[in-house]
Amino acid sequence: APTSATFGALTIGATAGTSLSVPTVTVTGLLTNAGTQTLPTGVTVNAGSALNTGSLTINGASFSTSGDATNSGTLDIVAGTMTVGGQAINNGTATLSGGTLALSSAGVANNSGATFSLNGGGFSAPTGAIFGNAGTVNVNAGGLVLDGGDNGISGGVYNIGASAGLEFAAGSYSVASISNGGTLVFSGGATTLTGDLNTIAGGTTNLSGGALGLQAASVFGNAGT
Repeated sequence: APTSATFGALTIGATAGTSLSVPTVTVTGLLTNAGTQTLPTGVTVNAGSALNTGSLTINGASFSTSGDATNSGTLDIVAGTMTVGGQAINNGTATLSGGTLALSSAGVANNSGATFSLNGGGFSAPTGAIFGNAGTVNVNAGGLVLDGGDNGISGGVYNIGASAGLEFAAGSYSVASISNGGTLVFSGGATTLTGDLNTIAGGTTNLSGGALGLQAASVFGNAGT
């Protein structure tokens, strides 16, 4: 059986399409997943860019792009590594359950209607990476530090779980609302809240630096610290 394959462009998982059956796949152009695909341990995928319109699970594989990676379906990183050389663009549902998601300075664009959840694993991005959120971001485990601004992709919602933390450290952000059941820190930059900031029981909110702007209709609820 072949151990590697190289394509200019490749669509996998379509109704009459293909699935990955070789350990190493290189796609110099666009790799598209249009169906249901699980990439297990032992599989390595290198692509110029990637588009998921179906259901893609990375469960031990090494998946990397030199350019953008766009999810318009369901993406779940369970184990292994996903490395994005361009921007990670989410128009659907993306979940980091385990493994590692490694980003470039182009960072994340979580667009309107999209949901991005950090439930475990490792999330890494260089200092100053963009993090735009016009949808919903759930930080349920670990810590997410934002220090590159939202680049105009704004107006989203953040939910922080009991064992998780979110820090606005640098850059400019416009946020619709924040529900904090863990640890929320404003340490730098400028964050404008157009809706409500609700610290629920067990949550801690700390303004140690930067600027937090509240709109006239904003409600600051606190049942925590």
